Amino acid sequence: MYRLFQVVFAMAGTTLAGVMVTAWLVAPQLQALMNIWVAAGIGFALGLPFSWYVAKKINHVADGPGSHPLPE
Repeated sequence: MYRLFQVVFAMAGTTLAGVMVTAWLVAPQLQALMNIWVAAGIGFALGLPFSWYVAKKINHVADGPGSHPLPE
């Protein structure tokens, strides 16, 4: 599951960091509140629990009752 987490985090971490940077660019309130690197770091850090949850759900679905072939 850790490898799946890494793959999901590679996508989710960068996406959430990009969302936070975009929000920082369009909201002047955020620009006064924090630096652009802080916004990117917050988005990247939010990707950790999100990726763990998604990887856990994918792993659960993949290991469901229909995922293993029947013995012959």
